[in-house]
Amino acid sequence: MSDQNLSSQGQTAYFNFEAAVFRLPGAYLAFDEVSGEASQYVPMGGFVACIPFARLRREFEIEPDSHDSRLLNLAGQALKHVQRIYVGDSIPHEIIDGSASWSFSKEHGMIARGRFYHSLLSWAGYVENETPNDSYCLSFADGSFAEKWMGAALEKLAKSVGLDGPQISDQLAQSLDDLAREYAYIIALREHFQVIFCLPEHFEKARNSPRSTDEEREEYARMLALMRIPLRKATGVFNKAKSILDDPPAMVKDHADFITALRLQRDHLRADCRLWKPVLKAWSARIGSRHDTVERRRETYRFLAKNWAAGEEWGMSA
Repeated sequence: MSDQNLSSQGQTAYFNFEAAVFRLPGAYLAFDEVSGEASQYVPMGGFVACIPFARLRREFEIEPDSHDSRLLNLAGQALKHVQRIYVGDSIPHEIIDGSASWSFSKEHGMIARGRFYHSLLSWAGYVENETPNDSYCLSFADGSFAEKWMGAALEKLAKSVGLDGPQISDQLAQSLDDLAREYAYIIALREHFQVIFCLPEHFEKARNSPRSTDEEREEYARMLALMRIPLRKATGVFNKAKSILDDPPAMVKDHADFITALRLQRDHLRADCRLWKPVLKAWSARIGSRHDTVERRRETYRFLAKNWAAGEEWGMSA
């Protein structure tokens, strides 16, 4: 069951497993936090059993071409987009057709649209070629200036790519709107990442605290060094997404490829947002004791060392 077949052939959009093992009370699918393997979790009295998919297939004789086996394949992909899967849950849109299963705000959509409008008008020579800030993009998306020159810019764009026809400007505008909608997810994720980008400030403040010991200062220094890796990689992804706006003719010629690229960047960024969630929660919570401070520092260092040892690629989502 490929992603394309799932969408085009109208097959089930739900995790409707058939075997009884999947329907045990409280059972769900998730990644094992230790091994990283996709597994089934089953509450059993005072503990929860964790069964990797491979063992699940073997012990419960799930045939490779069976309905449940195909759903397990999909679940392994879907867990990159959701934290847990229960029987009856819908399959994420990311797996079905590549679209997002979550939404962005109206403001994020307007910022993205404003950036695309500005990019087109800049390429056409109607505005200066400068990177606009969010406030400018918001006003630009609704401004009369953009509307005044948009038609002429679209005509210029059509000629540059060799397109002609009575509806061509509308078609080009729709193509740009499609790209802007995908870019709006990147804008939304950039806002989430601002909290992550602020973590080094917290580490530096704790490191310089007179209450910190020499050992603790050294550990904060190592945490700051490790932080450079994911922050550099994240910055690179955001810059790469933004660079898509630099060439309107290419956006039209390679429209589908640009959509795919933005979606891949979206999914990588969102996966890392989920990865950071426990750390962000710990650093936003009120610390009540010295013990809590020590535990938070140690857990954060373990998290950074596990995912971003010096010289490695960008975390689990790269």
